[in-house]
Amino acid sequence: MTNRSLKIPYEIISSAKQGNENALSYILRVFNPYIKKIAARPHYDVFGNFTQSTDEDMEAYIQYRLVMGILNNFEILPQNE
Repeated sequence: MTNRSLKIPYEIISSAKQGNENALSYILRVFNPYIKKIAARPHYDVFGNFTQSTDEDMEAYIQYRLVMGILNNFEILPQNE
């Protein structure tokens, strides 16, 4: 994600769509930094210092929605060659 583009091979996406756990796990690992950034919640500790922590419930919810989106809603279009 350093170059702002997620390049997941077609074979992995296709396999994830069919329910392959390893492929889904790979996709979750690719999106993990983005998910953690979205699930970060800023707050101040007891000493008044600003910190951020990950809202684990939000992180799990985003991961769940990503997996369900791949399994149920993701449509693989035929390749134009």
